[in-house]
Amino acid sequence: MLTFSKFLTRLFSFVVIISLLFALIPVQPVRAETVVSTNITQNTTWSGTYRVTRAISLNPGVRLVIQPGTVINFDAGAGIEC
Repeated sequence: MLTFSKFLTRLFSFVVIISLLFALIPVQPVRAETVVSTNITQNTTWSGTYRVTRAISLNPGVRLVIQPGTVINFDAGAGIEC
């Protein structure tokens, strides 16, 4: 017969095992998306994820550095004019 203390011991063991299994599951970080809808008027470095929502321009003499691994999504009709 299963006593209450044995039940609690088994329940605790079950919870520990399930917790350890969940700790082994890799988690993908959520990347926040930066929305760009205005002209780039000063030197800027992009890293992460960006969404360009309309046609924008890079002002003369202004530098846009895009870091490796950066993702840039463009809405329909959007772009960057240099």
